[in-house]
Amino acid sequence: MKYSKLSIIVIFLFIANFTAWTQQEFPADLENPEIFGRNKEQAHVSFIPFLDPAHARTNDTGNSPFYSSLNGTWKFKWVSDPAQRPSDFFLP
Repeated sequence: MKYSKLSIIVIFLFIANFTAWTQQEFPADLENPEIFGRNKEQAHVSFIPFLDPAHARTNDTGNSPFYSSLNGTWKFKWVSDPAQRPSDFFLP
């Protein structure tokens, strides 16, 4: 099979570009632990379930028995071994 010089050059340039593309470095953001996300919407709850349409029209999340706010004071006890955790950790 006989190839022209032009086709050999085109094939060579394609291989060179493909090789350069596959060996690109990851963007610095992917290796930076300080950057958790870019171009993301903040986490939020879009929908709160209510008992019935009348309660839903008030749009008061306190009216819904299916809603619990996690805002407030939390207590944590850090242990290096799970066996050292308090056995009654779930009690108020």
